[in-house]
Amino acid sequence: MSILKKPGKGSGNGVLGHPDCGAWGTTYPALWEFVSLAAWEDSSVRATGTLMVLVDQGQLKLWLHDRDSNLSAFVSGSSPDEAFTRAETGLVACSLEWRSDRSSGVKKR
Repeated sequence: MSILKKPGKGSGNGVLGHPDCGAWGTTYPALWEFVSLAAWEDSSVRATGTLMVLVDQGQLKLWLHDRDSNLSAFVSGSSPDEAFTRAETGLVACSLEWRSDRSSGVKKR
């Protein structure tokens, strides 16, 4: 039996482990799972998703990037609640319009 255990990935603040989702994760559980789930049900590794929030032409936009599948989806709303609810609903219903990531044009050697 080993005493040492493989450390988890850092959360960016020097603390290892899973960040606390607070009320946000209760309100938007599918969105929280999208950004934080690091393993599939079969225990295989999953690259966590990315969520970016921006404002464009008076709309709040969310960019969801599925790093595990190299896919992106955008969701917009006139308020944060509307945008996050649309993203949550789309994830649960599998109805987001996912698009393949664009190639950067740089070939890996």
